[in-house]
Amino acid sequence: MDSVLPRVLVVAAMAFPLTALAQDFAEPIPVEAPSGFQEIPGTGSGAQDLGYDALTRDFLDGLSYQIGTSLFYDSNVTNGSGLPGSPEIDDTAFSVSPSIAYRTQGSEWWFAGNLGGSYAAYFDNSNFNASSYRMGLSGGYKGAHLSVTGNVGMGHQEGANRYAGAYVEEDTFNAGINASYSISPKTSLRSSLTYSKREGGAFVSETEETRFDLSALWKATPLLRVGPGIGWSYSDGARQVDRSAVRPSLNASYQLAKKVSMTTSLGVEFVEYGGVGGSDTTFSGSLGLNYQANAIWGLNLQFYSGTQADGYTPGAYRETTSVRLGYHHKIRRAMFNAGVRWESSDLKRPAGGAILGSSQDYFGFDASLGIPVFSERAFGSLFYQWSDQDGVRSFQRNVVGVSLTSRF
Repeated sequence: MDSVLPRVLVVAAMAFPLTALAQDFAEPIPVEAPSGFQEIPGTGSGAQDLGYDALTRDFLDGLSYQIGTSLFYDSNVTNGSGLPGSPEIDDTAFSVSPSIAYRTQGSEWWFAGNLGGSYAAYFDNSNFNASSYRMGLSGGYKGAHLSVTGNVGMGHQEGANRYAGAYVEEDTFNAGINASYSISPKTSLRSSLTYSKREGGAFVSETEETRFDLSALWKATPLLRVGPGIGWSYSDGARQVDRSAVRPSLNASYQLAKKVSMTTSLGVEFVEYGGVGGSDTTFSGSLGLNYQANAIWGLNLQFYSGTQADGYTPGAYRETTSVRLGYHHKIRRAMFNAGVRWESSDLKRPAGGAILGSSQDYFGFDASLGIPVFSERAFGSLFYQWSDQDGVRSFQRNVVGVSLTSRF
């Protein structure tokens, strides 16, 4: 941590004079690196896990309470540990996930907070019971030319993780500040400073990452803004050599009313590893695209490519490329959601040494059909998930169940 602090202070000193830096245009679509955890609808943020916002779209200032429950069958609770010859354990589980949120908004300022958790109890294998929680604070300011948002959050998650090939516990902490400033009707600046940390028990060692990004956007057309950017990142871990990278990039934002919105960033990282790790050059990028054809149906596409310190493998960094295509369709009062996902990941140990099962390909499909019930105070759903991973840690998994989410 001592080696990280000077770099954090330098980046912070650079960032605060630039708190007026980001776009006065479409809000960026968040694209996050995959975590490796298997998501179960109904155990996270309620109906939003299913891509249906009927319980939250009319939410105004003040407190909001929500509780979700689900009953599901899991054909492979631990991913069979992902190793050849390891047993697959199937079981049925019941989960409950309460949450509370608060939001207040003025003419220029807004503030929000949330707290939620979940607990899954397995009928025949109580040693696989899992609990999780998350909490966060966020706020922002939006003026005529300047927009600033900040957030801080922490959480705990338990469950099967396909990266670790085991049932693990993980604690996370993250904080960030984003800012934008409109220099003129055609030119804007954008900046962000983020910090994240994760650690866990026997399977998860401590890893940290600090990132700073700065970009300029020019209004090429009434709907499209493009421009160059420059980024810097520093990663390390309890069992990793440090990794610093400089990333020139090309960024773009596109928005057509509420029908189409897109944010993308493509770049090349020039990497330096500590010790005998040497240097490297890698591609990184992200894409978030939403298309709402009409009030009935729409699509969303997410693409991610990047490198992170791997807390499950000593000395390793994980290079990941992930693509997910989602589809939602309203059928009278019901909502149908479906999505397909492909992911390829590879482990790299800069200091040398072989890594067992370094390459993995992951395929996934999920679908749900839900409908508001009890005078639209609750949302019931049937859901199904299928996943398949190829590599040294290979497995297949099927999850099917029902969920009910209520708002108070």
